[in-house]
Order: sequence, then structure tokens, then C-alpha cells
Amino acid sequence: MHTEFIMRMLLKMKQITQKKNLKGSLIWRYLLLTRPYSWLDMVFTGILAYSIVENGNLTTIKSLLIAIICLTLWATLNWVSERTQQDIGRIRPDIKVIVIIFLIPFLLTAFLNLSGLIILFIYTIFGAIYPYKKTNKYLGTIGFLVRGIHTLSLFYLIAVLCKPFSELLNDRKFLIVGLSLFLIQSSRSLVADIRDIESDECEFPAKFGAIISFIIATILFVIPLFLLPIKNYILFLPLIVASLVFLCIFRKNLSVAAHCIHRIFVFNFVVFKMAISFEMSNMSLLIIILTTITGLLNITYLMVPRPSNRSVIEIIYDKENVTYRDLPKAKKG
Repeated sequence: MHTEFIMRMLLKMKQITQKKNLKGSLIWRYLLLTRPYSWLDMVFTGILAYSIVENGNLTTIKSLLIAIICLTLWATLNWVSERTQQDIGRIRPDIKVIVIIFLIPFLLTAFLNLSGLIILFIYTIFGAIYPYKKTNKYLGTIGFLVRGIHTLSLFYLIAVLCKPFSELLNDRKFLIVGLSLFLIQSSRSLVADIRDIESDECEFPAKFGAIISFIIATILFVIPLFLLPIKNYILFLPLIVASLVFLCIFRKNLSVAAHCIHRIFVFNFVVFKMAISFEMSNMSLLIIILTTITGLLNITYLMVPRPSNRSVIEIIYDKENVTYRDLPKAKKG
């Protein structure tokens, strides 16, 4: 009964959001491919690094520039990924648009600290190879770790813009938080791969199964418990509870469970980053506002055409007798 109710709600949301997506302008479709539900997630990866290095001083022009760097890098990463993967129902972003937008973080990084260009290069390389995890059997197996390294490189990039790299290596809190981000992001990405198990043949879950993948994702997620203060890690309690609930409800279809858990994971991860960023600042009202915005942006998740959205609804209800490989590739638009 509960499973059927949730599925019907998801089906209704999908019908509404995809109708909006198909009628949207080209600018809207470009923005949608940047995954608005992850905008604050990316921004607070950078803000978290900045707050640790600058001891919580977030009310500066520099913090605004850092937010711009994170958002524009995130946009170009997704557009490059779309050009590479050519997923179902999505436009193929123009390379000129990608280059123009990428110039923004490149020039800002050069302006703030030339040495940051080295880490920006590393970030770009990992971002460029990440989409090939769907077609390369070797990269697909470690794709979730590549995504973790990619997030870690953004964290280090922002930190280097504020403090010399040699000093960062002596900052214990910075190193611990950075390692924790890598592990948690890798766990989250592996959950996303389980979500896409119906459509992606080369990724870890497709090779080793959803159960083993969930076990590894859990191990990666639990390790930071021994690294971070309990007051920080306890912020993931909603995710832990929700995960147990969804795994019980959808125990016979773990890809559906992963779909639901991933949505909670994205939201909870942002709250986690915000809380650590602001723990040295009296900005509790701002946290509430940004948390609300994060929740609202999650509505855009179903607006992005993806096979996993179909698998959650149509596969369970057998609404469409069609496989991922039967569907058309993306068109340039």
C-alpha cells in the first residue's frame, strides 16, 4: 500500500515536471542540465574549504567569488558530460557555450592565486574523464571514486586560493574534513550508480550487484564517523533513518531504494556542509533559509530526463515496454 502510494506520487510529479521540461526555453534546458538540485552542494564544497581556512569569515567579496567559481565549474562539468554521454531526451550543449562559461572560473582562479591553476587542471581532467565511466569497463568500476577525487580537488582548489598548499598540509582539521568529503561523496556516487543499474552496464553495481555495492557505500559512509566530531556526523541521522526505511520498503528492488536514498543524500550532504561552514558564525537564520532553498531545488530532480526516473515508475508499473538501449540519443539543441 505504501509502496504503491509513493509510486503514484512519483508518477504524477514526473508527468508535471517533464511537461515543463519539454516546453522550456533553450536557456532553461541548459540550466536544467546543470542539476539545480546540486547548486548549493557545489557552492558549499568551496565555502566549507574557505570557512576552515579563513576561520569562518564568510561575509567577504572573496566568498562570493568562490561561490561563482564553484557554480560555473559545476555547470561546465555537466555540459561536458552531456556532450560525452548523449543521454536520452537531453540537448547536446554547444562547445562554444562551455568554453565561454569555463573562462569565468579560469580567470577568477588566476586572479586570486596563479598556483590554483594547477589544481584547476587536475579538477578539469577528472571532470573530463568521469563521463566515460558509462562506456569504459575499467573506469566504470572505479567511477564513484573518481567522483570523490573530483569533489576533493574542488575542495583543495578553493583552499589553495586562500592559503599556500604547504600550510594546508599542516592543517589537521582541513585534511580530516577533506578526506571525509572524499569518502562521503564516493559513497553518494556509488548509491547513484545503484540507482542507474538498469541502464549502465559498465559501472560497479552492474558488475558486482546492488547488495555488495550498498555494503561498500555503507563502509565508505561510516569511516568518517571515526574522523569527524560526533556533533558534525550526527547531522546525517535523517539520511541514516531514511535509508533504513527505503531499504525495507523497496527491499525487492534496490535500484528504487537507491533512487530515493540518493535524493535524501544530496539534501543531507548540503546541510552537513552548511553546518560545518557556519559553526563558527552566528548565521543560524541563513542556514534555515538555504536549507529551504535546497529542498525546493530538489523538485528539479525529476525534470532531468534520465533512465532511472523511468525505472522507478514505469518498470514497477510496466507502463513502458521499452529498454534503455531502444531510446534515442541526445540531439544538439
